[in-house]
Amino acid sequence: MTFNSEFKFTYETVADFDRDRASGFIPNATIVRVNLVNRDGLIIDRPIHTKEEYLQEIENINQNDYIVEASAYTSNYYFDINDYD
Repeated sequence: MTFNSEFKFTYETVADFDRDRASGFIPNATIVRVNLVNRDGLIIDRPIHTKEEYLQEIENINQNDYIVEASAYTSNYYFDINDYD
């Protein structure tokens, strides 16, 4: 499957994302959501927070013949640890 490699991410690496998330607050980050459909018709829509994760996800999808359809789109991400109190 072919994916757009030109998506813009706020975070390049998982380490960068984890560092900011550990601070307890991310006001607005640009992420990508990946929508997957498997052979059984199950649809999974999940966030990919970093470019590093996205490139790994593309590789994983391309090696998985159980996935019959996949797409990706840009989204925004907000995190405030106080929302979980």
